[in-house]
Amino acid sequence: MNCLPERLATTTLNLSANQLDALERYEEALAAHDQAIRLDPKDALAYGNKAFALLKLGRTKEAQDCQETQHNLMQKTIHTTNLDKR
Repeated sequence: MNCLPERLATTTLNLSANQLDALERYEEALAAHDQAIRLDPKDALAYGNKAFALLKLGRTKEAQDCQETQHNLMQKTIHTTNLDKR
């Protein structure tokens, strides 16, 4: 995602979802995390945040899947960044 308005929308959704998490409104937070992921499926942070909400809802397997996706995305980012430095 390179489009600034989309990036701002994703950031706003992530922040809103985190506020909902802080208020223990996990179902609503989960919906916001899902929206952020739909806008930017490569946003590792959104997957990590979604995992938190899923854990709070007792949905451990789904949370683990999100954490794995987050890890894989972060690894790809690190790998790409390292290639760019060459």
